[in-house]
Amino acid sequence: MYYCLQQNHHTCSCYNRHKNLFIPWYSPYQLYSLPHFNRESKPIYPAVKTNTLFQSAENFQLLMNQAHLLINKVKTSPKFARDLMEAAQSSNKKRVEELIRSTGITINVQTSFNPDGIKISLSNAEKDVGCCTLNMGLKW
Repeated sequence: MYYCLQQNHHTCSCYNRHKNLFIPWYSPYQLYSLPHFNRESKPIYPAVKTNTLFQSAENFQLLMNQAHLLINKVKTSPKFARDLMEAAQSSNKKRVEELIRSTGITINVQTSFNPDGIKISLSNAEKDVGCCTLNMGLKW
């Protein structure tokens, strides 16, 4: 059992009556003050407007259609897949992009590749307004 020797209970010096040990004691309420919350208040959000979301979904669907052209070509043409891998492994970025464009992709394409695979980024963002980007990673 601990007894307090001071009137100030926030930083009270206490001792154990049975063992005569001095134990400093700090109130946890003094060290940490918690903010007061009103449980009835709810965050205020602006009114929901779905126009931008619908437009983004429409633009993203175009990206998926373009990606499908590339994926379908890789899946159905072993020669195309081999040519793509050989161009990437020889660091011929221009040839890689030509091969990707030959699948019928008409939107902005950025590629990067390493010995493990290829990363392809399709984007239909207009100038500084970034709407949608689809990133694909294919392993070889």
